[in-house]
Amino acid sequence: MKRLEYIQSTGSQFIDTGVSGAVEIEAQFKITTTPSGWSAIIWAENSGSPWGCNGVRYGPSNFQLGQGGTSAYSISINTTTLYTFKAITNPSNYYLKVNDSNAISGSNANSLTSYSLYLFANHQVNKATHYSKIQLYYCRIYSE
Repeated sequence: MKRLEYIQSTGSQFIDTGVSGAVEIEAQFKITTTPSGWSAIIWAENSGSPWGCNGVRYGPSNFQLGQGGTSAYSISINTTTLYTFKAITNPSNYYLKVNDSNAISGSNANSLTSYSLYLFANHQVNKATHYSKIQLYYCRIYSE
């Protein structure tokens, strides 16, 4: 039996993880092309008020971490590098590590989403939007 090295999205698929967006997430992935516009890697969000989200996405010029509200973190993209994003959240705080270095942290002002996290797309009000085109080497989703 051969083990898969990665799974890849062509920009028109998504995987519903079935896990609520109010959890800790960790994902390692390799960007196969520089994303254009909004591209969700692992993401879920509410629409309207109160707005809440969780995940990692790109758009339109930087990676963004969503933890209740959206905090942006800029990073240069190298298409041959594996990036490890670790997003930790709880009802009052969040932080993001990129390749084991602290990137951003802060306090949640909004509630987190209860929608399930999608891989390769944004799960927004029971529909997929902002598809991404990436190779995903692994994804671990932690919940308490």
